[in-house]
Amino acid sequence: VSYIGAFNMQFRKELWEKCWLADIIEKEIPVSDNIKSLELTPKDVLTTVSDQATWANEGLPVDSISIENAAIVTLCSRWPLM
Repeated sequence: VSYIGAFNMQFRKELWEKCWLADIIEKEIPVSDNIKSLELTPKDVLTTVSDQATWANEGLPVDSISIENAAIVTLCSRWPLM
């Protein structure tokens, strides 16, 4: 996840839907139906509404890519590529 920051939303979505999620399902890693059905996005899994509101109050744009980048920066244990 820490290396996804440099990519645009279209590539991130394709990576999530076609690579990571497919790999998770293929390896039979337990995952909720909401994630399998793509109702939840990585942004929904990595952040809360409270996190997003805090970041917005601090001046972060509220678009998905900005929120995902904020989640990457605050949650990853490695230095993200941004």
